[in-house]
Amino acid sequence: MAPTARVAQRIGGQTIHSALKLGWTPGSVLYTLEKQLQHETDEAVCLEKSAVLVDTFDCPQMPDIVVVDEIGMESKRFSPEYESIIQQLRYYVDTNDETGLFTYICGTFPIVEHIDTTVLQKCTRALAYLKSTVEAYNNFYLKRLIQGPRIRLWTRTKEGMGTTYVDVKVGCHIFIIQNGVSLASNGTSLLFENYNAEQDCIECMDPVKKVMIQVQRNLKGEFPIVVGFAGTIHKFQGDTMDDDAIAMNFNGSRDLNLVYTALSRVKSINQIVALQL
Repeated sequence: MAPTARVAQRIGGQTIHSALKLGWTPGSVLYTLEKQLQHETDEAVCLEKSAVLVDTFDCPQMPDIVVVDEIGMESKRFSPEYESIIQQLRYYVDTNDETGLFTYICGTFPIVEHIDTTVLQKCTRALAYLKSTVEAYNNFYLKRLIQGPRIRLWTRTKEGMGTTYVDVKVGCHIFIIQNGVSLASNGTSLLFENYNAEQDCIECMDPVKKVMIQVQRNLKGEFPIVVGFAGTIHKFQGDTMDDDAIAMNFNGSRDLNLVYTALSRVKSINQIVALQL
């Protein structure tokens, strides 16, 4: 299990959020262990219960349960020059110094008055606070940054063709937004390849594992995907972004923790090409 879909994708597992929805039956060993560990802080007890958990799973290779402290390791992902910037940002957030934070950001990051089409053409990814801004960026991405014709994936029900759809292009980034329709978890980033009419599914490339993934329709007859060039800051919370050219739009938000969350998604300040406050 992992805290985010991106990490779960890398290890071939599930997100913690998904795993906790497995519906473990009350009275079962797993359900009992979950309740026992919910508020346990004693390390020895946790290790003892973990051993029972491994026995319960009865895995052929009996793998060790390894816990990775994502928060404790956060600073280790930053480049040396960016780590000092992150520490300064953290100081302003911890002291709730809004003026100090935004003054520091304006003097450190590539601030622009408006992230326009010229800026977006230089980017490989965009983050924004508002969903409406994300939708606008993704529409521009499909129209100008990805070549080829649009493919319209209509909803299909027992009654026939639906009235809603999602537009994609071959090679465009998408996010899966629902569990249970694919081997990939909710939040996983894939590259759209084609619509398989014979099996009525879409086929996408997993850029991490380099394998094809089929995505089925959900119970509403929809393909639960969205274009993934741009995403909300919340969607990328917990992820480390490897993109070379990222634009960030805070949409006027003065939420200090949200601002810090966005700026701490990258490893280096050089990845950020434009920042709109």
